[in-house]
This record gives sequence, C-alpha cells and structure tokens, in this order.
Amino acid sequence: QQVKGKLKSLLQGKKSDAVLKKMAATFITLCSLADFSGIPKIMEKKKDDTIPDKEKVIIKESSKAKADVSKELSLKYSINIELPNTRDQLVYDAIFRSIRDNLL
Repeated sequence: QQVKGKLKSLLQGKKSDAVLKKMAATFITLCSLADFSGIPKIMEKKKDDTIPDKEKVIIKESSKAKADVSKELSLKYSINIELPNTRDQLVYDAIFRSIRDNLL
C-alpha cells in the first residue's frame, strides 16, 4: 500500500488504481529478486581509457540468481503506432520502412 501511494504521488495521479496496483506489484517482485547486500563499486574513468576492454568488464553473478532458476523473469514490450490521417501512400511506406529498418 505504501509503494502504491508513493507511485501515485510520483505519477501525479495520472494512472488508475488498477495500473498503480500492477506497478506496485511489479516493483515489489523486482525488489524481492534484487541483491541489496552490498554497495556497488563505482568504476573510475581514466582520461585515456574511454571504452573498457572486454577483459576489464567483469560481471558478478548473484548466488541467489543461480540458486533460484525455477523463477523465470520475462520482459515483454508492445509498440503502438498512431498512423496519420492521410491518403498519401508514401507516408505509410516511409513509416513502415523505418520500423523495419530500426526495430526488426
């Protein structure tokens, strides 16, 4: 209930109670999966080293993630396209060409 109230104030009441309830449930679930046991180390950027080499990047796997493989986290996305009210076929061709080139 506290998370839902905080989300409602952050979103300035623009979302319905059903949406806020789902957002709060998602946040609580993600928090239960997160590892808050330590403070992450901040990588210092050297002036001559702007992009780290593959050898320098170390990914630490959480023991909790290894132990609990039965819970699967899946993310889905939905893209809604509002098409303009026009009879010009070139406009639609350009929109869908851009979608194909940039998203697929």
